[in-house]
Amino acid sequence: MRPTSDTTVQRPDLGQAVWEVMTEAPTMGFVGMQIMPFFPVAKNAAEYPVIPKESLFNLLDTARGPLGHYNRSDGEFESGFYRTSENGLERRVDDRYLALYSSLFDYEMTISKILMNDILRAQEYRIAQKIFNTTNFTAHNAGVAWTTLASANPKSDVNTGKAAMRTLGVVPNCLIIPYAVFQTLQSVADIKT
Repeated sequence: MRPTSDTTVQRPDLGQAVWEVMTEAPTMGFVGMQIMPFFPVAKNAAEYPVIPKESLFNLLDTARGPLGHYNRSDGEFESGFYRTSENGLERRVDDRYLALYSSLFDYEMTISKILMNDILRAQEYRIAQKIFNTTNFTAHNAGVAWTTLASANPKSDVNTGKAAMRTLGVVPNCLIIPYAVFQTLQSVADIKT
């Protein structure tokens, strides 16, 4: 097929710039993709099979029977559903701006990085809305405020929160705290010991 005047021009250099911004995201304070990593799917929306926890955790008789027969296990699948949505930004670039800024900086590269930064910020907001939504996650208050450096027990508080989430079938693997709280925790007597 012959290219036409409106055929998209492939720009691997800009793609590389976008990839670099994505991989540097955690060092820029964007932690959403580490907290809720994405995974590729084949369709925009679909049902998928789910094994109910009752089926997963049943204790079945696995002893060998006479003549080498074993019990059979049958389990029903339930259905889950997912729907994806695309997000992105674009900015028009014309030859006048390229010429105007070419002696100062690489306009296209800079715009690519700015747009990717804006996309990551919007993604961070969407992830925070899901995580800090009380219908999805119940926060647990500390027994003693962590700012009470001598008697706070953050490890116990975190373990209590983990145990509560585990009863819901989720084993948490991260603790999300602001940087100021992280700094305070370094001075808590229980942590220092």
